Amino acid sequence: DFPQRRNAALRAMPVQLLQGTFEDPCRAFNFSDLGDVELQKGDTAGALAAFNAALEVEPRWPVIWLHRAHAKMEHGDFQGAIEDASATLAQDGRIVRAYAVRGESYFKSGDAAKAVLDYDEFLRQEPENAILRWKRSRARLDLGQLEGAIEDSQAALRGSELSEKVRADCWLVTALAKMR
Repeated sequence: DFPQRRNAALRAMPVQLLQGTFEDPCRAFNFSDLGDVELQKGDTAGALAAFNAALEVEPRWPVIWLHRAHAKMEHGDFQGAIEDASATLAQDGRIVRAYAVRGESYFKSGDAAKAVLDYDEFLRQEPENAILRWKRSRARLDLGQLEGAIEDSQAALRGSELSEKVRADCWLVTALAKMR
């Protein structure tokens, strides 16, 4: 019940409250939570304002850098997302999700080779992740790594967390790779 009440309160909190300086480092989590709520609503500008405020309060928490990287990626600021994901990894290299966000940002900015490197690192640590297998299959297809694209798309299809749209795309990657 508490998480639902907290999320309701965060949804009701206007982003304008984020302006000013704050001394309590625990406030950073309040702002980070607000950023997550704004991002779920699709308000990337509001999410970025919240994450910026969180980092102003406490810049040493790498997970906040990661959340801001995700918001920047969703906002279309791929270079900013790459920088924030890299900052996350510089602070704590164990946060493997940063490789996924940075890889996706590289891919969306047109750098499939760097995307594959980050997806490789993520999958070294979480080899059964079907979503990342699918994303790597797309990057490998763009690079002409056809066997790898087929292998990844087929491995992704064995995962259970894929939407029907992603499953269809896995079959498309397989077909396109076989046609080339």
